[in-house]
Amino acid sequence: YSISWSTYFEVIKWLYTERLEVPLASVPEVLKAANIMKLDALKKAVLEEKQVGEKFQKGHMKKLLHRPVSVVLDPSPAYPFSMASAMRPVVKAILTHASHEHRGSPRSPPLHGDLLSTCDLTVEVHNELEKPMRFRCHRLMFESRAEYFQTLFASHFCEVGAAGAVGVNVSAGSSQSGSFSSNTTQDSRLAVDADKWSARPMLTVHLSSVSLLGFSLLLEYLYTDTVLHHEVRCELNEAAFRKCDTALIELLDIASLYMLPGLKATCGSVLACHITLGNVCSLYHLSDLLRVDRLLHQASRFMALNLDSLLYPSAPESSALPTASPSSAEGRLTCHQDFVRLVRASAATIQNREDVDTIPVIDDIMEALADIYGISKEEQQETSPTAGNRQRAKGGGSTRRGKKERPAADKDAREAAPTDSLPSEPSTSSAPPLPTAASSKDERQPPSQPSERPTEPAGAASSERDDEEDVQEREGGTKDRESQRAVYEMCASKIDDFLCTLNLNV
Repeated sequence: YSISWSTYFEVIKWLYTERLEVPLASVPEVLKAANIMKLDALKKAVLEEKQVGEKFQKGHMKKLLHRPVSVVLDPSPAYPFSMASAMRPVVKAILTHASHEHRGSPRSPPLHGDLLSTCDLTVEVHNELEKPMRFRCHRLMFESRAEYFQTLFASHFCEVGAAGAVGVNVSAGSSQSGSFSSNTTQDSRLAVDADKWSARPMLTVHLSSVSLLGFSLLLEYLYTDTVLHHEVRCELNEAAFRKCDTALIELLDIASLYMLPGLKATCGSVLACHITLGNVCSLYHLSDLLRVDRLLHQASRFMALNLDSLLYPSAPESSALPTASPSSAEGRLTCHQDFVRLVRASAATIQNREDVDTIPVIDDIMEALADIYGISKEEQQETSPTAGNRQRAKGGGSTRRGKKERPAADKDAREAAPTDSLPSEPSTSSAPPLPTAASSKDERQPPSQPSERPTEPAGAASSERDDEEDVQEREGGTKDRESQRAVYEMCASKIDDFLCTLNLNV
């Protein structure tokens, strides 16, 4: 068919991205390509945009245009989901074909052959298998989605590490290229690029540090930009999640190894929705090691809301978040022991930094508590538990900086606060003020004497009422803030006592 390379390029770009931009003069050729390829959706969208462009050309705005009007198509909001749905059968075909080939089963159905006929990359996964499993993939998906593989394929190097080897073998391959007319300089450049791509060799990549399940999830992400299907992301029940949490944790390692920040963020989002007392310590350690910020923040917040269950193995569990905490005494003891190991490991990272008076995991928990109870940075420094623990270890009289100088109002509010377990996350918008000995509004104000005062305008009376309401609101906010600060200091005191029992050299 007589279709220019520029038009063919735009149509192919639309197939992958739903983006297209061509001059109005090239619209007939685009419509011709759409008819040949049976792209009814493209044809309909181009005709609609063509009508809009023709109105601009015929109207009075023609004089203001410095170049011919173009037809521009942008992707719809649902495009990422439709693209993922379209690519998922390809992933399924790759996995099915590899499984059949590994078991020596008969050839895959014809549909698999059609979907895999353009594959130019073979990935061999050697992990925990006597015979490696071969996956026929598309080199373009690996190169465009991961810079690691782009560099690997371009340099043809072999990287050997402690976990195994990642190698690339190159074997000659050929494929047929179509014939298209070329009339412009751009068409010539595109034709050269097409010849270069058509002559690309077949590559074989050996991966020995990835499990089959981990590579399957990696494959799904590279092709569909989703993990565990976008329909069920963050909607797994606990039983289903236990079957895939190990694979997701492995996928975090893979994302870090192959420099895939998008995959790392996606795994962190899924894991953050399924934090429990049984896995919060391991997830915190992993997120801190791999720098998964969202998962680290959620794990710190979860520990702050379940502080008693971590500090005291026999303490009653209290949480504002739905958890799957162990109900037995052994389960609570295990959670406490995990937290002790986490704190010791975190403290060990700063043993050679005596001038830094902090433990990273404790800092993250205190920051989460400060965010929950609305505590400022200055107030956090006054109640630093790690600083107090160090002072007590040296024989200081006070367990925390600023404890002796705490205002009397804070002391009274602290004594009124419950001490058996931590309360759930407060609601600053609806929490009523604590009961105090303050008198009511009518008792605070002297009785009015309307006979001795001139009648005030209605606007002045309204302004006075507004001022009174503002004063009451500020007083209520102050009392609520004092109560929240008292709870925050109670948490800091509990952490302080917990750190003293560990005898940490910080």
